[in-house]
Amino acid sequence: MSKFVGFGNFEFLFKRDTFWLVVKQSCIFAISAVVFKALIGFIVAHFVHNVPANKQRRWRGMLLVPWVIPPAMSTLAWLWLFDPSYSAFNYTLAFFGIGRSVDRRRQLGALSVILVKRLVRVRRSS
Repeated sequence: MSKFVGFGNFEFLFKRDTFWLVVKQSCIFAISAVVFKALIGFIVAHFVHNVPANKQRRWRGMLLVPWVIPPAMSTLAWLWLFDPSYSAFNYTLAFFGIGRSVDRRRQLGALSVILVKRLVRVRRSS
């Protein structure tokens, strides 16, 4: 068992020049990233606003694609992982002979209902 040092680690950290250098560099990076991102966003918005009306919808759509695609792909990946019929988890569990995760979920669901019912009964009686 080690000796409890309390805030000793923080004291050691706050006395180091390297720590404060890293904090300063992190703040400079964060502030400059936000400023440049906002500046680039305003410039692109200004250019898209000045595009003729018949091409403006196409340009706005092309600018939204990088913003929309990652969450959509992430959603599809999670859907594929947890699909009851042919998910990667079910394949892995079947490969090791454990069974399907859907069956496990049903068993755990029944167990959780029983536990909650017991806990509610215990609290009412006390």
